[in-house]
Amino acid sequence: MNWVNKWILFLLVFSMGTTGFSGVRITVKETRYSPYEAPEPETTVVHIQGQQLRMDFEEDNGAFSYIYIQPRNIVYLIDHQRKAFTVVTEEALQQIAGQMKSAMEEMQQKMQEQLQLLSPDQREMIEKMMKEQMPQSGHPPRPEVTLKKVASGEKIGKWICDRWEIYKNGEKTEDLWTTDASQLLMGKQIIQLLQGFSGFWITGFKEFMGDEPGIEWFSPDFQKKLNGFPVASITYENGQKSAHWELLSIQQQSFPTSYFQAPHQYQQVPLEDLWQMKDSP
Repeated sequence: MNWVNKWILFLLVFSMGTTGFSGVRITVKETRYSPYEAPEPETTVVHIQGQQLRMDFEEDNGAFSYIYIQPRNIVYLIDHQRKAFTVVTEEALQQIAGQMKSAMEEMQQKMQEQLQLLSPDQREMIEKMMKEQMPQSGHPPRPEVTLKKVASGEKIGKWICDRWEIYKNGEKTEDLWTTDASQLLMGKQIIQLLQGFSGFWITGFKEFMGDEPGIEWFSPDFQKKLNGFPVASITYENGQKSAHWELLSIQQQSFPTSYFQAPHQYQQVPLEDLWQMKDSP
């Protein structure tokens, strides 16, 4: 399951429809591109009410849900096929990040011990390959990010947008369309809320990942320049289009309180157990 991409989509749609305590139903279409298979558009529907969000999706022959409860700063991950759920907290993320860091350090130590058994030429060749292909210890370096506004007044759906080009280390990685925050009710409050949610993940994985900005569109540095909400994007990898998404609709709708809770008949399990269950036959 591509959790990172799902969370990026999760944050995007949350920003586009919170209106006090009224509920909204938001639809987003995403298409990913690969040289090995035909593109298959996916539609994701997100439900928001007050300071709560639920996203349901199907993937890998299973049905899953994310539920974010902002006042409690927790996330429910739910596997409907196995009738199980877990509660994600910042403390749980920190524990997992620590385990990942320890496992990587242990693996690197064992590799160094094995390298000492090789001849100098063999050791030099293997060390070069490891340096090129494997993550190094310590925090990854932050890329140099450049934003360029290249157009204004372009219409995406019902939103009037600015179009931006985003470059990382001089390479173009994204075309991004944003609408001004004034077109959205409570725009500044929503941005602050999203920054808090992004901080939930950054705090949890900071020791492992370093001071990465998280979801860049909503980081303070990006918002100072963009001053708007994303409504569409085209991303690139190695100069080729890799993905495209677009906000399709926002509709008002009300939901029962139980809609933002884990089903009472489901079993609560640790986060690592839920991932293992998902990968098991």
